[in-house]
Amino acid sequence: MYGRPPRILLNLALILDMSCLCDKLHREDFAALTNTEVQSNFPSCYVTQANLAFFTRIASIPKETLRITQQRHTAQVVDGSRLETELQDPASQTDVYVRIFLAVEQSDQVIVLNQLIKRLYCFALALIHPKGSPIELIVERIQHSVRNVQNINQKVYNMLWVGRQWDKITKTLGAIATNDEVSNPVIGVLRLLGSGSTSAPVSSAWSLVTFSAADETRVYAADPIWTTSASSFDMDQYTEAKLLLILLSFLSDSHVSTDMFSQAAMPRRGWATDGRVETLSSEWVLGHILPTNATLQAAFDSLVDLSLVSSTADATYSVNTDTRTMILNTLPVELHSFWRQQALYVACAAIPWKYLHPPNLEIRETIKPHIIHTLDAVRDCDGYESVPVDYLTRLVSALIEASRFSGLKWKRTMITEARKILGHTSNGYLELLIAQREVLLDRLSKEPATRVTSNQDLHNDRRTHSVSGSAVIQETLNYFQNEKLSLALNTMNKWSPMQGQVSTLENIITFRINILRGKILRYQGNFEEAIQSLRLSQDLIEAQKDIYFDEDIGDLISELADTLQELGDFAQSEALLRTQLSQDNNTPATKIILQLSLAECLFGQQKFSGAEMYYSNLKNCDTMTKMARLRFCITAAKLCHVQSNLTDAFAWWTEALQAINKFPLTSGNATCIIYLSLCDVLKRQGQRDLEYSSQVELAKLQSLSSHAEAKYWIAGLRRWHEHISSPSS
Repeated sequence: MYGRPPRILLNLALILDMSCLCDKLHREDFAALTNTEVQSNFPSCYVTQANLAFFTRIASIPKETLRITQQRHTAQVVDGSRLETELQDPASQTDVYVRIFLAVEQSDQVIVLNQLIKRLYCFALALIHPKGSPIELIVERIQHSVRNVQNINQKVYNMLWVGRQWDKITKTLGAIATNDEVSNPVIGVLRLLGSGSTSAPVSSAWSLVTFSAADETRVYAADPIWTTSASSFDMDQYTEAKLLLILLSFLSDSHVSTDMFSQAAMPRRGWATDGRVETLSSEWVLGHILPTNATLQAAFDSLVDLSLVSSTADATYSVNTDTRTMILNTLPVELHSFWRQQALYVACAAIPWKYLHPPNLEIRETIKPHIIHTLDAVRDCDGYESVPVDYLTRLVSALIEASRFSGLKWKRTMITEARKILGHTSNGYLELLIAQREVLLDRLSKEPATRVTSNQDLHNDRRTHSVSGSAVIQETLNYFQNEKLSLALNTMNKWSPMQGQVSTLENIITFRINILRGKILRYQGNFEEAIQSLRLSQDLIEAQKDIYFDEDIGDLISELADTLQELGDFAQSEALLRTQLSQDNNTPATKIILQLSLAECLFGQQKFSGAEMYYSNLKNCDTMTKMARLRFCITAAKLCHVQSNLTDAFAWWTEALQAINKFPLTSGNATCIIYLSLCDVLKRQGQRDLEYSSQVELAKLQSLSSHAEAKYWIAGLRRWHEHISSPSS
């Protein structure tokens, strides 16, 4: 193995994106170089002070002097032995513009040394032709002197552009050598991309992230860029920061957080085929060198210090636009696919899986743009078929989990991309996983109800069988939404765990089914049976200590509390609600549900001041679900009604009526009670005509809802109906 090529030359080549540089140098495949090649063609390919001195001297010479010197000595630099044969006019042999043009045209595309000289010719041309001067005269002289050359105008323009880039580079390197001020991002990128390791072959991904610290130290000790700008920079930290910067450049331009990367570095929990929780190693290669929050933070701090990354007060980071562009233009194109997939791994690894990870609402919003960006990049640039087959299951599963994030458009995008990825593999489990989420999307979009048809013969493992249970739940919810409660109960009875020891995933499906069954039984008025079903779900939470039920706990506790209230057990209901509200694992949506149930519980005990406190707390809340909003309006209306605040009561009952109209036309009994309450307010206000017209509408509704199955949809309305229907009210 020969010595490492000069870091200056690699920096220049990378910054200009010189894709024509010898593949051997890009791959650092120095073993393929022969002794003859090295001795004759690469005498400068070792770290020497002469390399830097050359550029420093050029940068320090006044431009006018340099232009005259270049013009005088170009004939000596450019060997004219082959040029004369190309010239139509012998007088053109002394035309410096013509000779430089031909020297560039005739540079051998294979020999690296000539490629370097070709760029030096361009550099010379840029120096003797002032920027902004017209190129027409040069083009005319070349056209007059040279035979059989096409597109001279464009070629001259390109040569001048390349030469001026070299002019910038020599000034930058000269400034570094003389300790002059240079913009931090430029120096930062030079320092971070100085190592040839970023040009290593993709075939060994590990070579990108493992580099001998001793070797790195020796190389940089001889590198003037390093010694003048980064003598105090820790080498290991430098390597980590460099690789992190490359990865950041392949993510979205939105902010990132260290949580994203710490999640990606950790082993991930997933579902094994037998339905148990399994731990899978990280697909993120850099996770092996950035395994902790401390190492990640140190790498980010280094990038901030170099002005390559900006930070915010809430500890999020973003790559500067110029830095991102320079990285993407600098990194060899053949490595882009590898880094695109690594960025996709990081974005998807940060997705919290329901039941396996604690809910993290903040990271959901942070990672959304990165998931979209990395999916688009891999799909459009490489195709999903480029994703390793053994990662496809994890990727599709992650997108299904991401489809739980808020927003109908977002949900559909995730399912659509998962479906596209599935097109490159055959997997019954993944097909069922996607299909049951598509049923949910159709219901949320108010599309015609669909159902999942699955081959029971494929349910030969507990994981797939559990997903079939999720499909049964979605079918049940379709019936439930249309108030076909008996059909919904019968549908749920289709599924039960497989024989033998029940797996964790099967227990989760059982947990969900029992909550839904308890809700349906309460709607039907079977309160005792509802309590039994809900208690089974409560017991499963106690038994599965390693599972996170945080997102479902509010639904379970409020449903249990509401059922207890229907049975008149207000004390136990209140205690249950207050205990759960004291926990710190409630999501904002869960907290609202619990507070509304507690307000109803207090109202049922005629503790109106306590109920009004929660009314006041929630009055200005603008993040309620439509169900929470309906329940809030009803509670507010009842509070005003019992205190004879008839104007506000009428307003709240009217708003409750508007809220209930956003639901399917099946909630007849609840709508009738709201209309009856409005009639009572109008009667008390003495508005007989309005009361009469409302009574007519009420009679029509009662006739239509006589066969409704959901008799007790909203907890507390049954008792309220009895109250306003009694003669003493």
